[in-house]
Amino acid sequence: DKEDGNINSSLQLVSIHAYNGWPTKNVDYLIEHINAVLDSIQPGPVLFAGDFNTWTEKHLNSVQTTMEKAGFRLAYSWPYPGREVPLDHIFTRGDISISDCSVFQNESDHGGVSFLLNLPKNGKIS
Repeated sequence: DKEDGNINSSLQLVSIHAYNGWPTKNVDYLIEHINAVLDSIQPGPVLFAGDFNTWTEKHLNSVQTTMEKAGFRLAYSWPYPGREVPLDHIFTRGDISISDCSVFQNESDHGGVSFLLNLPKNGKIS
């Protein structure tokens, strides 16, 4: 509720299809893209999910470090067919969590995911 000055009762949802980097898969450009999105996010709780294009362990570690520096924690990752390192992730910030994650197939080359979003028992997210 921004009207009453309390941004802590709002939850931001951010979806990303991050820099792919074909053909070089440049990690620096990927992190630049993620930082640009992070710069646009308001203070408070956030669920940030999508295709982060973490093609290698180096990509994944760089993304996770960048997100952790911004106050996020990795909540869930799901597999991409034929790859050892997942491309798709959910990060959360604030006192929210997710549970009961389930991957489903669809017309995309990426699996979709459904999950429960858990809010604090007092109903006030921050």
